[in-house]
Parts: sequence; structure tokens; C-alpha cells
Amino acid sequence: MYLNVTPRLVGKTVFQVTAAYRDGGVASKKSTASISLPCEKVKEFHAHRAPVTGIRLDLINRRIRLQPWVINPDFTGRAYLDTSSVSYSIVPSAGAPAVSLEPNGILRGLRKGTATIIGQCGLRSDNVLVEVGEEQRLKVI
Repeated sequence: MYLNVTPRLVGKTVFQVTAAYRDGGVASKKSTASISLPCEKVKEFHAHRAPVTGIRLDLINRRIRLQPWVINPDFTGRAYLDTSSVSYSIVPSAGAPAVSLEPNGILRGLRKGTATIIGQCGLRSDNVLVEVGEEQRLKVI
């Protein structure tokens, strides 16, 4: 017996297949698969989930994970990608960098300033502007 499984989401997924046999026997198998989306086929690529092209960090809450997504002709709606499917880089600027970027897509604010992050998925790319500011405090009146 063969079984074809068509994934509906990308990234790491766990699924279980259970079979019931005529003699009353039951068998189950749990499987883990890493589903990747070929970036060559994407119609639209976005380096981060935000509907705008900017991210604001402050020096207290200073980290965020980038959440890349694509629109692909084979799927309906957005397909979120694992950051390992995307290559990110920081556009060099004068002075010390305002952010650091980890391989897993986590941005960390280092100092006040701005940075531009470029995400690349196949032949598609997208820019995200990051602004790092002072800590945000609530004013009590």
C-alpha cells in the first residue's frame, strides 16, 4: 500500500497515519517531515510578516524574529517560510551597526539608529527598514 501526502503548510510538520485492517488490526506510524517551498516558483516574496516595510525596536524590548512569507501559484493565500529558506543580510552603513542579525532570523537592537535588512528567496528580494529607538515608557498623568 502506498500513500501520498500533500502538505498544506511549509516548515517542520509532524503527521500520523493510522490504518485499520479487515481482520481488526490497527497500525499507526508517526512521521516528521521538513516541507520547503521552492523559491524559484514564488510569485511574491516578503521578508517579514508586517504589512508595512518597517520594524520598530527599542533598547529594552530589542529583539524580534523575522517572519518571511510568499505567495505561490500552487497555494491559496500566504505561505509562511522557515527563515532557513531565506538568506538575509544587513546593508552596511556608516558607524557601528544598529542591529545584529542571527542565522535563525532574529534581529537584535544594539544602539539607537536605523538599518536596512535585505531578504532573498530565489530571484526575489525584499527590504525591511528597522528603527531602533530609546525605550518606550508609559507616562502616568
